[in-house]
Amino acid sequence: MQRFALLIAILAGSFYFTSAEAQCRRGQTMRDCSRSNDTLRCMTCNAYHEARGDASIVEVNRTVIARTESGQYPKNICDVIYQRKQFSWTFQNKLRACLDDASWNKSAQAAAEAIKKGSNGHLNYYRFDINPKWARNCHPKKRIGDHLFCTAGAGRVASRSSSNSGKIKTSSTKRRSAKSKSRSSRAKRSRVKTATYGSGGFGGAVR
Repeated sequence: MQRFALLIAILAGSFYFTSAEAQCRRGQTMRDCSRSNDTLRCMTCNAYHEARGDASIVEVNRTVIARTESGQYPKNICDVIYQRKQFSWTFQNKLRACLDDASWNKSAQAAAEAIKKGSNGHLNYYRFDINPKWARNCHPKKRIGDHLFCTAGAGRVASRSSSNSGKIKTSSTKRRSAKSKSRSSRAKRSRVKTATYGSGGFGGAVR
C-alpha cells in the first residue's frame, strides 16, 4: 500500500512539472524569464516582451545599457531590467510562459546585437500611440518602429550618444549666445574709444 501511494505521489509530481509544458502550442516553448544574473538571457526576455516583431527590438536594450552608464540607475543590466516598476512585463505575471520560438530566437539575436553596439544615449522610451505625462519633458525624441526614444528630465540638454554628443541649441541658448556676442561687440567698441580718446589727452579713460 505504501509503495502504491509513493508511486501515485511521483506520478502527480511529474504531471505537475510537465503540465505547463503541455499547454504550449506547436512552435512554442516554456521559457523562464525570472530574475537571473545571465545578462544575455535578461536582455533576450526584455527584447521579447518589449519589442518582439518591431524595428525597435535592438534599441530597447541599448536603452538598458545607457541606463547602466548613466549613474541614475543600477550598473548591472539585469538589475536595470528587473528594477521595480520600470518594465511592465516583469510584474505582469509573464516571468514563466509559453513563448514563440521564432520570436525568441530573434530576440536573442537582437540582445547580442545591442551588447555589440552599446548605449544609444537614451534613458527612456514609450509607444508612439501612448502619451505618458513624464514624456512631456523627455527630449530629444527619436522614433524607431513603434517606440519613441528620449531622456526624461533632460530638459534642453541633448542626451549623449556614441554618434552625437553635446547640447541642443534652443531659443534660450541662442539668446545667451546673442547677449555674449553683444557684450563682446561693446567691449571692442570700448577699446576703440579708449585708444582714440587716449591719444587726445583723456588719459585712456572713457567718459
